[in-house]
Amino acid sequence: MKYGVMLRGENFEIKSEASVENFGFFATRFVKARTPKEAELVAMEMVRTDKSLLESLFSESKLESKIYLEKVWSERWWKRIGGGGYTFFAMESEK
Repeated sequence: MKYGVMLRGENFEIKSEASVENFGFFATRFVKARTPKEAELVAMEMVRTDKSLLESLFSESKLESKIYLEKVWSERWWKRIGGGGYTFFAMESEK
């Protein structure tokens, strides 16, 4: 089956030229899987290994980054597998 999976990430420190800021994000991925749980795991692995995300992270972060399942649903046959991109939101820094 094909599934849509929405994930929420928290405590991802993103570096820019001027500073490092703490962000969360939402990401939606479309995957093939046998069960909703397998779809969740496949989507999480896609995000965890996303080169563009990994390259933007502050490598010396002391924060514990986490990814949570927000929602999983079955998709129609015509939906493309994959997906990319993130919707970021500012988080308060943990001290």
